[in-house]
Amino acid sequence: MTVLTILAYVAAVGAASAALNGLEYYSVKHHRHRFMTRSAFVLVAAAAVSASFGLELWKEAEATGGDELNGILLMTLGTIAIMARLVWNVRKTNILLGTAGTAVQAGVFGVLTFVGVIFLLLFLFVQFLLLANSRPVYVINR
Repeated sequence: MTVLTILAYVAAVGAASAALNGLEYYSVKHHRHRFMTRSAFVLVAAAAVSASFGLELWKEAEATGGDELNGILLMTLGTIAIMARLVWNVRKTNILLGTAGTAVQAGVFGVLTFVGVIFLLLFLFVQFLLLANSRPVYVINR
């Protein structure tokens, strides 16, 4: 059963990748607009981080009775950034393709942002361990 689950996940990732490539190909062919660019990633990543931190600030302020406006402001800024990207994509393509492309951008880039941060922190931790001037400890009296 585990093998079937793994195969289902692999098939789902493959289908999502094929759909993403098809969307990108169609957009470039008919509208000369690419959805998956570095600038789009930076904007969506900043919006996702802003909205996520805003949500956490809002929850914490609500639980402690603090100022909720900071969290609301960060969530609003993240939403405005996504809406700006939506307007940009719709202007470059059409309403249907622009909306679908923005939804795909938000989903894919949002997940990549948080997964990438985890791998970045893991990489930095390993680099710190490798660069530290610690020597191995040997037990002599055994």
